Amino acid sequence: MDSHRWTGSIDGSAGGTDGADARLVPLPLGCGGSGSGGDEFLGLDLRLMNGVWGTDVSEELGGDTWPVRVGSLGLKNKACGFNAQGPWLASCVRDDADVVGTEDGKTKQRYVVVVAEPDAEVTSAGGGDVLGRDETAWKLTAHPPVSVQTALPCDCSYEIVDGLDESIVLAAGVARAGATERIVDVNPASSLRLRLVPLDPVTGAPRGRCVGSVPLNGTRVGGRSGGSERSPKVHEMLVDQSANFSGSNSGRSEFVRLAVTCEPACATHVRSGPAPILVDVRAPLLIANGCPFPLVCSGVGFVSNSNSNLKFHGSSVQPGRQAMVPTDPVTSAANTNVNTEDLHARVVYVAREGDGRAPSRIDIAPGSVVRSAVSTAEGVVEVVASASAWAPPGVSSLASTSPCLRVTVVPSLAVVNLSGYRVAIEAAGGGIPRDLEPGAGPVCVFAPPRSISENHKRRGKKKKRKGRPGDRKSTRL
Repeated sequence: MDSHRWTGSIDGSAGGTDGADARLVPLPLGCGGSGSGGDEFLGLDLRLMNGVWGTDVSEELGGDTWPVRVGSLGLKNKACGFNAQGPWLASCVRDDADVVGTEDGKTKQRYVVVVAEPDAEVTSAGGGDVLGRDETAWKLTAHPPVSVQTALPCDCSYEIVDGLDESIVLAAGVARAGATERIVDVNPASSLRLRLVPLDPVTGAPRGRCVGSVPLNGTRVGGRSGGSERSPKVHEMLVDQSANFSGSNSGRSEFVRLAVTCEPACATHVRSGPAPILVDVRAPLLIANGCPFPLVCSGVGFVSNSNSNLKFHGSSVQPGRQAMVPTDPVTSAANTNVNTEDLHARVVYVAREGDGRAPSRIDIAPGSVVRSAVSTAEGVVEVVASASAWAPPGVSSLASTSPCLRVTVVPSLAVVNLSGYRVAIEAAGGGIPRDLEPGAGPVCVFAPPRSISENHKRRGKKKKRKGRPGDRKSTRL
């Protein structure tokens, strides 16, 4: 066996000297495929900075997931009898700062998963195969066991719990909207489940509670079965935001439903370790409020009882803000497999918050623009709703099995007083006059209910009417 030893380091940042990427480091001779000079006795070990070298924690997987057989890449596990294809899993313990609690003094474990993939940029350099017909260059990437990306309009607190005993919290923290939370505190060879709670964008306080966790992997994980299934699994997570709901309360909660997509980052093989888990979280329906007054919105229908008391539950959406709203379920009670679907038409119910009036129903499809009306105590406001796919900056809105549809609601007519005088505005056909001070606005133009309904009936007809004093907006200077 060769006795030579080589060590190097990798920085987690992207920058480096002379424009080089500090996250990349070339490996010495002896690494790679056996046909291109690879040393079958050569192994690659890793450790976190100021920590100890990785150890194999996969006795239940056959005890062959560490170290990385870095000189035998390209061989098949079934043929060679050991893990040459990866992924490889190791436990890395850091320094004394990771000692948890004072009762047992246990040292916290950190986990790393290494994945091998062909490096096409090297293999095909200069337009030809520089390593030979049957050989390829390889790239090894160290992954956290779980990466969570929340494509939501707010941050979320998360907990990863033991899949067999959910009272055991393995990792916890805050996942920032649009950012990737890399979690190294959990063992992907064990059964894991996820809980999420949205946080208020202004106060940071929890908005509701998670009703049940969703699985990140199965109870049988790793490469023991030799399966290479990489199809994403989509689960529905329920968030009870009843404390944040507005409208008439019937004592019944409506749930905000999140689509949690779990996908392995690579294939697994016989004798290999488990794959890193990529988690994408999205809300099926989002409402953006462009009106100068708060709205209460929902994607779930409403009913009235015999006493004419409205049973309407919806999320409060403040002016200039956007929020996730309740939607109908898309999964069975088992909560295991959600049918993935592209963006589709939805029904949205919108009302002014605090008025207690019946909400307006808006039927809208992605890419469409729809006119509707919202009834308020002051009168009726004609609104325009538009719908499109949405994701936070830096995240693709359509690169998901469960994309989010954002419906934006704005008044069709709003007035800003840019003059130096107080003015009064009034909707054509009547309505409630409003005085605007200099610089005031934007404010909605309220019309009587009859005028809005008649306009909707005559939509598309261009019929010239005779002028009447009540048909023009009054302006007093």
